[in-house]
Amino acid sequence: MPVWAINGRFLTQRMTGVQRYAREIVAALDEILTQEADRTSLPAMRLIVPPAVRKSPALSKIAVCRTRAGVIGTTVRARLNGRRAIVD
Repeated sequence: MPVWAINGRFLTQRMTGVQRYAREIVAALDEILTQEADRTSLPAMRLIVPPAVRKSPALSKIAVCRTRAGVIGTTVRARLNGRRAIVD
C-alpha cells in the first residue's frame, strides 16, 4: 500500500490563508479516510511535523509523526512503515 507523507511545516507558521487552507485540506482528507469503508484502495497518510509544533491537529486516520530535525527541509526521506516517502 502506498504511503503519502504530508509536510506539516505549515503548523509552525503564522496563520494566513495558505496555512488555513492546508489545515482544512488535511482535516478533509482525514474525514474522507474516516468515512471510507473500503480503505484498501486508499493510501496510508502521515502528517510529518517538526518539533516546534506544540499542538498537533486532532486526526483520527492520519498518523502524526514528529521529525527530530529542527526544520523539515525541501526534501526529506522519512521511514514510514518500512517504506520511504518523499516530503516536499
